[in-house]
Amino acid sequence: MKNILFILFILTNLSVFSQQTKIDSLKKVLNTTNIDSVKLNAYVLLSNKLKYQHPDTSRWLFDEAIPFAVAKQHKLSLANLANNRGISYGVYQFNDSSIKYLLMAVDLFHEIDSTLPQYSAANNNLGLVYRQKGFYLLSIKHQLKALKIAENNNDTSKIASRLNNICATYFDMKDYDKAMSYAIDAKNVFNILPCSIHKINNFISLAAINEALNNLDTAYKYIQIAEIEAVKLNYLNGLPDIYSTKGTILKKQNKLNEALVCYNNSKNICDSINYSNFLFYPYWGFETTYRKKEIYDSAKFYFDKMLFWADSLDELPLKTIAYNEGYLLYKELNQYKKAIEYSELHKHFSDSLLNLKKLNQIEELNIIYETDKKNKQIKQQQTENELQQLQLISKQKTIWSTIISSLILFLAVVIFYFQRQKSLKQAHEKQLLKMQVETQDAIKQELASDLHSGAGSNLSSIILNLENKNSNEQLNEEIERLKNHYEVIRKKSHLLAIPTFIQTTIEEEINDVATSFSTDNQKINCNIFSKNGWKDIHPIIQQNIYRIVQELLTNTSKYANASEVDIQLTRHKTNISLIYEDNGVGYNPNEIKKGIGYKNEISTRVKTINGNFTDDSMVNQGTNLNFTIPINYEK
Repeated sequence: MKNILFILFILTNLSVFSQQTKIDSLKKVLNTTNIDSVKLNAYVLLSNKLKYQHPDTSRWLFDEAIPFAVAKQHKLSLANLANNRGISYGVYQFNDSSIKYLLMAVDLFHEIDSTLPQYSAANNNLGLVYRQKGFYLLSIKHQLKALKIAENNNDTSKIASRLNNICATYFDMKDYDKAMSYAIDAKNVFNILPCSIHKINNFISLAAINEALNNLDTAYKYIQIAEIEAVKLNYLNGLPDIYSTKGTILKKQNKLNEALVCYNNSKNICDSINYSNFLFYPYWGFETTYRKKEIYDSAKFYFDKMLFWADSLDELPLKTIAYNEGYLLYKELNQYKKAIEYSELHKHFSDSLLNLKKLNQIEELNIIYETDKKNKQIKQQQTENELQQLQLISKQKTIWSTIISSLILFLAVVIFYFQRQKSLKQAHEKQLLKMQVETQDAIKQELASDLHSGAGSNLSSIILNLENKNSNEQLNEEIERLKNHYEVIRKKSHLLAIPTFIQTTIEEEINDVATSFSTDNQKINCNIFSKNGWKDIHPIIQQNIYRIVQELLTNTSKYANASEVDIQLTRHKTNISLIYEDNGVGYNPNEIKKGIGYKNEISTRVKTINGNFTDDSMVNQGTNLNFTIPINYEK
C-alpha cells in the first residue's frame, strides 16, 4: 500500500507541474498580447484551467474578463466564462451563486446554438449543483437535457457520463431501481470506451447501488474494478470514496479487519491530497466497525472524530448520522443518560433535516412553476407572433389603407389634444393671474387699513406734536418715532410686492423675507440647498413657495409668540421639500377655522402647484409643517 501511495504522489506532482506550466504560459499571453481575440481566448482558457484548483483566482479572472468580452460583444466567451465561474463557486459548495452563473451560461449557450456541446456541459453542471442542493427534480430535468444534446451529437463519452450522473441523482433520492437502470445503461456505453474517471465513477455507482440492495458479492466485484482502474489513472479524488465503499461492503460481509484496512486507506489518501471534506466517512466506517467488534474505546475515539467533522462542516445530514451513532454506541455501553442525550439530538436534527427537505421541495416546486409559467408565456408569445404574421400576410391588400386611416385618426387626436392642452393652459394661466391679483388686492386692502388706522394716525399725531415742541431733544424723539413708523410702512410695502424670479431666485427672496421678519426676540434660521440651483424651477412654483413662507412668517409673528423659527428648503431629484418649524404656542390643526390664512392662502397655493403637505403642529409644542412640491410644473 505504501508503494501505491508513493506512485500516486509522484504522478500527482507531475500532473500539477504540467498543469502549472500551461497556466504560466496563458498568464504570459495575457500580459504580452495586444490582439483582442487572442487575449479573450486566453481569459477563457485560464479561467477554465483554474476553476477547480484555484477557484478564487478563476472568479477574479471572470471579473476582469467580463467587461472585455461585453465590449467585444463576444457572447460565446461570456457563456464559457459564466460556466467556469459557476463551477468555481460549486467547488466551495456556494450553491446559490453557482446556480446563478450556470443559469446564465445555459441561457447564453441556448441563444447561440442549442446543439453546442458546451450547452450540454452547462446543463450537466447545473444538474450537479441542483443535486448537491437537494433539488432532485430540477437536477434530473437539466441532466436529461444534457443527455439529449449528447445523444443528438452522437458523443458516446458524454452520453455515458450523463447517464451515470442521472443514476447518482436517483441514488440520492433512494430510488435504487431507477438508479440501477441508468447505471447499467451507462455501463453498456462505457464498455466500448477506454477507461476514464467517468467510467470509474460508473463502477463506484454500481457498487454503491448493489451494496444498498445487499447484493454484496456483486458490489465487491465492481468496487474492486474501480480500485484497480483508479490507481492506473491516478484518480486520487475517487480513491477515498472507493475505499470507504469497499470497507462498508466488507463490514456487511463481517470481514471487519479487512474493512478497517480500507477505511484506513481512505483516511490516508484524504490526508495526502488535503481532501478533508470527505474524512467524515472513513471515521464513520471506523466507528461502526469497532463498535461491531465491541472495541468500544476505539469506537468512542472515532465517534468523537465524526462529531468534530460534522460540526466543522456544519452539514445537517452529517450531524444527524453522528448523533444517531452516538445513541447506538452509548446504548451498547449501557450509558443510558448519554444515549438519551444523543437520541434527542438525533431527533432534533432529523426534524431539522426533514424541514429543510420540505423547504427545498417547496422552493424547487416554485422554481419549476415559475420556469414553466415563463416557458408557457414565451410559447404563447411565439404563437401570437406567428398568428400576427399570418394576419399581416392575409391583409396585404388593405394594410396601406388601414395605416393611412390610422394616421389621419392619430393626427386628428394629436391636434385635438394639443388644442385642448393649449386651451387648458390659457384657462389655467388666467386663473393663476386672477388668484395673484386677488391676493395682491387683499394685501393692498390690509396695507391700506394698517396705513390708515395705524401708521397714518401715528404720523398725524407726530406732526401735531412736532408743531408744539420747542427743544431739540423733543424734536429728536419725534424724528425717531417717524423712523419707526416709516419702517412699518416699508415692511408693509414689501409684503405687497411679489417677486418675478427672473433676476432673483427663491433662495435670495426667502433669505430676504426672513431678514425682514427677524427681530431681537425672534431669530429666523434659513437652510436652503439645491445641487443644481433654482434658475430652472418655474417662476410660479417659486412665487407660491415664497408666498407660503411669507404667510407662515406673518402668522408666526402675529400669533405664535415664538423666539426661533427654522426654515429648510431643499431641492431633490423630482421634488422640492419645505419644512417650517417654530417654538411658539402652537395650535391644533383640526381646530383651525376655514377662511384664515392657513386654510385659505397656504392650502390653495399648495394645490395650485400640485403639492401636498402635512401639519404636525401641537398646542404648546410649536408649529411643524412639511411640504412636498413636484419640480415639473403641470399647468
